[in-house]
Amino acid sequence: MSDDMFMLKKNFAKEPNPDGRLAYTVGQRPVNTMVREFSHSDDPYTGLKENFGYFGFTPKIEEWIKNNTKGHLTFNDCRGVKELYWTGEGKTAIIAGSSRAILDVKDLIPDKGTPEHDDLVVLALNAGGVALGAQKVDYLFTLDYSSRIEWFPEDLRELPIILSFNCPDLLGTFFKTRYYFASPLREEAPMRAKYGFLDCGNIASYTCAHMAFKMGVKRIIWVGHEFSYTPDEGRLWNHWNEPMTMEWCTKHNLGYAMDFHGNPVPSDERLAYNARIVAAISYMCGDQGIEVINATGKGTLGIQQMPEKDGAAAVMTVPFSEAMERIKNERVHQAGYEAPGPERHHVERSECLSGC
Repeated sequence: MSDDMFMLKKNFAKEPNPDGRLAYTVGQRPVNTMVREFSHSDDPYTGLKENFGYFGFTPKIEEWIKNNTKGHLTFNDCRGVKELYWTGEGKTAIIAGSSRAILDVKDLIPDKGTPEHDDLVVLALNAGGVALGAQKVDYLFTLDYSSRIEWFPEDLRELPIILSFNCPDLLGTFFKTRYYFASPLREEAPMRAKYGFLDCGNIASYTCAHMAFKMGVKRIIWVGHEFSYTPDEGRLWNHWNEPMTMEWCTKHNLGYAMDFHGNPVPSDERLAYNARIVAAISYMCGDQGIEVINATGKGTLGIQQMPEKDGAAAVMTVPFSEAMERIKNERVHQAGYEAPGPERHHVERSECLSGC
């Protein structure tokens, strides 16, 4: 595969698709037609054609969603992500993935209860929570029916979790504090109105970024998002604690991609596709006034530098230590860092509130 499958550069064009979503392209290659600019609305069909069938759900998956939803609703303590909207206003969201690189930054993330953590909202995806530990994480996050029980050991179950109703309903017995978002199925409009909605884009990172957006954060920092199979300790790794097997490598047809340091690393088409989703939504968040930093330190998430201009915030790839230094400097000077384009962001908030 060519390098542009992995290294998304800021030379895409935004053109509306027939369904109303935005087509971000690299040259003539579509980045991801399922990605669109985030909204504070809980209606996933905003801007879409009336007859548009929401992507990605086969009849079998729809059946799973409906069955899991019934299971979750047997619990009388379901809460909605609507409760979390604007709770992170002015803060920095650290979205922690579960690649091997998460181990490089885990000790650099401040513990909860410290002044340094007060400016943060740490959202840990899937196995990322196990890597960081409960003392670092504000919210666990998982997307769907593919959630795995080993991602949620007992020492993490006192944490609040953000999840969809199509996650295994067993999670309802694990966590006391659960914030749900409803599916985009048309018949579940009442569920979206009650609990809230986060957009779906094939990967938990995309949906979690929408959660950060609705929390009102001014900055998103990606960590543990390599989109490659990291060589470490003489082995290749999938998740940070999951060494690769020959069976896995054969099944996923591994090849090589160029990381953002210019070195070849093992990867595959699935990871390339997911990296492009995260890159595209990073640029779109920048367009909407949220600074985005890839601080993973390695991998193929080739986010290119975008200077702040025309109401857009910076999008960049820097070491995690530098990203944290930016936050520290804001705290020390106490002048506060206003993300570029705050008026645009707050207008959107006021429109959202006036419509409630």
